Amino acid sequence: MGNKISKNEQEHIFIRKLAKVIGEDEKSRYFWFSYQHFIELYAKLDFDYEKLKAKYELAETDLDKAFPDKRTIARVMGYFRGEKMSEEKKGKRYVRDMPIELRTAKALGMALCDGDPYGLLLEIETTNILKITEEANELWGARDLDHIYGMMNNILYDLEPSSYYWYIPGTEEDAYQYYDMRLQSIRHEIDVRFRGKNEERSKLYTLVEELEQQVKSCSHPGACERWVKANKRLRYFDCVYAFVEANPELYESIQNGEIHMENGNTISFNFYPTEQECKERKEYFDEMFAKSQKLNIKFSEERLYQNELIEAFRTVFEADFS
Repeated sequence: MGNKISKNEQEHIFIRKLAKVIGEDEKSRYFWFSYQHFIELYAKLDFDYEKLKAKYELAETDLDKAFPDKRTIARVMGYFRGEKMSEEKKGKRYVRDMPIELRTAKALGMALCDGDPYGLLLEIETTNILKITEEANELWGARDLDHIYGMMNNILYDLEPSSYYWYIPGTEEDAYQYYDMRLQSIRHEIDVRFRGKNEERSKLYTLVEELEQQVKSCSHPGACERWVKANKRLRYFDCVYAFVEANPELYESIQNGEIHMENGNTISFNFYPTEQECKERKEYFDEMFAKSQKLNIKFSEERLYQNELIEAFRTVFEADFS
C-alpha cells in the first residue's frame, strides 16, 4: 500500500474524519482523527506493524500500557476505507462502523509523533474548525471552477440559437440586456466563490471580459486574439476570405493599402491569409460539409463557428487553471 492518495480518496477521508468524533470524557474535549497524517507517517515505516509497535515502546514510559494489536490498527484503516463490522446482540445481527477509540488514537500519536499522544488528534475548537473549512475549500474549490466554466460555456452554446447574441433564444427580442445580466451574474458568482483567491479571480474576470467581447460584437469573428491563437480555425470565419474568393482584385488593393475611407483612413484587414491558409480553410469546410451529409444533419456555419469558439474557450480555460 502506497502513501499516494487520490483526490476522490481525500474527499472520502475528509468526510469520514468529520463523521467520527472521539471524546475525552474526563476533560470534556472532542477530537477528529487525522487519518491522512497517520497514513503519511505510517508509510514511512512501510506499514510495518512491528516497526510501529517498536516506536511506541520507545516513547511510552508506562510499561503497563500495551500497544494496540494488529486487528485494532486494521480497524482504524478500515473505518476510513468505509468498511463495516457486524456483531450479534440478543440474537440480532448489527452492522456498524469500525471503531476508533481514544486510547488507540493516543497510542498511534505516541508512536508516530515523537511521543505526543495528541499528535494525530485534532481538537474540535474554533481555530481547528477554521482549518477544516480551509481544507474543504482546497478539496472542493475545483468544483467552483467547474461551476463558473459551466456558466460561461452555456452562453457560448447560445451563439447559434441567438443569431450571434442578437436575440434571446426562441424569441425575436433584443438580447443585449439579457446577456449583459447573464455576464454580470457570472461576475457575481466569481466574487462569492473566489473571495480571497485573487489570482484565480483575476483570471476568471479576464475570461468573462473575453467572452463579453464575443457576445457584444454580435458577429463573427468576434473572438479576442488570445482565443484565436488557441484555435486557429476561428480565423476561417473571418470576412477576409470572402474578399479573397469573391473579389481578389479588391482584396489585393486593400492588402497594398490602396483603398481609403472618406475620412482618409486606409481600409485594412486583421490579417492577410496565405495561399496555404486558404487551401486549409477550403479543406476544412469541405470536410465539415461532407460530414454533415454523411450524418444527415444541417450544415450551419453558425454551428461550426460556435463549436470552434467553445474549443478555443476550453483550451484557454484549461491553460489558465491547469
